[in-house]
Formats: sequence, C-alpha cells, structure tokens
Amino acid sequence: MALSLAISYDCQTTVGLFFFEEPQPSSTFEPIHSLMPPTSPVDVVFRCPDLVLAITAFQDGLFADMLCFRRLKPRYHRPHEHLFSLDYYFRLVDQSLSPWYARYGLGRLPRLVHCLPHMRDVVVYHCVFFGRVDLLAPLASTFDLADVPGALVDLAAVQGHLTMLHALAALPVVVRATTSAMDWAASRGHLHVVMYLHAHRSEGCSVRAMTSAAICNRLTVVQWLHVHRTEGCSTMAMDWAAHNGHLEMVEWLHAHRPEGCTTRAMDLAALQGHVAVVAFLHAHRTEGCTDAAVVDAACRGHVDVVAFLTSVGGDGVAGHKGLHGADHVLDKVVANGHAAMARWLLGHGQRATWRRRLALEWSLLCRVIAPPTSEAELWTRDGSDLWSLVQIVALVPLCCVLVYMAVETTVLGGL
Repeated sequence: MALSLAISYDCQTTVGLFFFEEPQPSSTFEPIHSLMPPTSPVDVVFRCPDLVLAITAFQDGLFADMLCFRRLKPRYHRPHEHLFSLDYYFRLVDQSLSPWYARYGLGRLPRLVHCLPHMRDVVVYHCVFFGRVDLLAPLASTFDLADVPGALVDLAAVQGHLTMLHALAALPVVVRATTSAMDWAASRGHLHVVMYLHAHRSEGCSVRAMTSAAICNRLTVVQWLHVHRTEGCSTMAMDWAAHNGHLEMVEWLHAHRPEGCTTRAMDLAALQGHVAVVAFLHAHRTEGCTDAAVVDAACRGHVDVVAFLTSVGGDGVAGHKGLHGADHVLDKVVANGHAAMARWLLGHGQRATWRRRLALEWSLLCRVIAPPTSEAELWTRDGSDLWSLVQIVALVPLCCVLVYMAVETTVLGGL
C-alpha cells in the first residue's frame, strides 16, 4: 500500500527507501527525514498509526514483546486434578505476564489477543487465579467472558479470593463453577470461601471437600462441613491424616465421623514414624494393621514405632511375626544405614549370619569413610579414617580383621 502510494506520487527517494538502496556517500551526516520534503508521502505514511498497522499486517511474525507468549497455551483445568500441577502452570504464566503488564499496561491487550487468540483465555485465567480485580472490568469490557471455557469460580476459590468471587458474581454474564470450587477451597483451608459458596452457589461439594481438608489438617473447615454439609468424607480422611501425623484430626474424626479408617491408617502412620498416632489407633480402633507396618517402620529406622508394635503384638497388630517372616528386613535396614535400628533388631531375635553382620559393618563403615571426590584426594589421604573404622566395628564386634583388610585393600590401596 505504502509502496503504491509512493509510486503514485512519483517520489524517487521514497521508492529507494522501500527497496533499501545504498545511500550515496556524503561528507556530512544528515538524518533521513531531513532529505525528505515536509510533505513527503513516506513521512505522512509513517506518522499515521493506522497505515503502519496496515503495512505490518501483511508481514509474518510477531511483535517483539509478544514472542514470549507463542508457546504459552491455556490450561483448561479438570475437576479434581492435583493442585500442584495447577499452581506450577500459573507460576509459569505469571513469570511472563506480570512483567509484560508492568511495562506495557493494558493498552496492548487487544493487539496481543488479535495476534495470539489463545492468549485471551490465558489472560482471563491469570486475572482470576491471582485475584487481579483491577483487571477484571477492563477484560470484561474488551472480551466476552461468557465465551471463555472453564470454571472461573473454581480458580478464584482455590486461591481464597473472596473479592474476586464477588466481582465475578457482579458481571452481567453467567460465570461457571463446579464442585471443585468448594472442594479446593476446603483443602486449602479457605473457610470464608467455603461459607460464601455454600450460601450463594448451588454446585455444592463432594466427599473430597472434607476428605482433603482432613488430610491437610484443616480442622475448623472439617468441623464446619460436618455441621452444615451432608456429603461427609471417605476412609481416606483418617488414613492419610494418620500418615501426616495429625493426631488431633485423627482423634476428632474417630469421635465425630462414622466413616472410620482402614488398616492403612496404622500402616501409614508407622511408615512415617508417628508413634503417638500408632498408639492412639491401637488403643481406640479395631482395624489394626498389616505386617507392612512393622516392616516399613524398621526399614525407615523408626525404632520407637517398631518397639511399640512388637510390645503390643497380637490383636491385629503384626509384631515379632512380621519381623520374623521377613528375612530381608535387616538387609534393608543395613542398606539404609540405620545403625540404631540394626542394633535393636540384632538384640531382639533377628537372625544375623556372618555374611549379614559383615555387610552391616561394611555398610556403616562406608557411610563414615566418604569416597574420594577426586584422584588428588585419593592419593593424599593419610589413613586417619581408620580410627572411625575401629569405632564402628565396636558397634557390632565381629569380623574386625576381615573388615580392616577389606578397607585396606579397597579404600587405601595404592597409598
């Protein structure tokens, strides 16, 4: 367009500019605009934003400030998806979009969406997720939010943005929501959002609301849901509250909820070393545990849990039977370097062949005498770590000479 305009004006200088002709050498430098007459067509064209945009509309590519958004696609969240992935996605979006807002403001949003149509959904989701109420009105006046897919109420609820929920409700369009809104708000402990959704929305929640709140130790939210909602929870609530060591939550669920738990409650509590939770479940629940409780606790080095389970063996608790039925327990304890647990097992009837005892001593030794990080360190060792060998072998007084010879051959060889 501009080229045709220049030819119609028969302006040789203008045509030369569009074909990138080499300028004639000059003794003095003169700006290009000084070579043009005041009414040059090029000057007129490039001073008109509409004409410049019309010219660039026929060019391939993007504006420089929009290149970072080419691969940033909208993420349409699924009901009951893991919140970690949702948080990670929006952190990536915010790293690109917030600096762009700070530099260019809202004036280039229509141009951004015109060049990259998928950015409309990304911008709206980012606004709602981060509670940018200041952006909602301009976005609503620029785009039709009714056409934006997904449940915007869910994104505001998961972050606890009550002000954003009020702003979405005030829009002239219907904003969608699902049961994930109250479920996610409950899991994050946003009781004020849960109460708002209960009073002003009809989607309700699912058993995931109380279950996830119990797992995350949101006791006030669980108590409110218990009084005002009827969905209840599942056995996962007490099972995973026990896994996380939330004793007060386990006690409350036991006293007020009928769902109860499974054997996984004590198994998971033993796995994580929560001896107080294990003791409570043993005293007040009838589900008991499996052999995995004492075995996993031993492999993790939880001496107090293993000692408790073996002391109360029977009545659904796998104690010595669980340990004696798994000859690999001591091997795993040794491999994980739990010296105190290994000593306890050896002192309470665990079988210890000479091969296993030697493996125990060698494993403990290797955790004290660190391997050389470079060839220079290997050749400059002075053998002072041998005193650590004597101290470790004293823990299990067996095969001292064999371990010494192995260390001398393997670690100190060539010195």
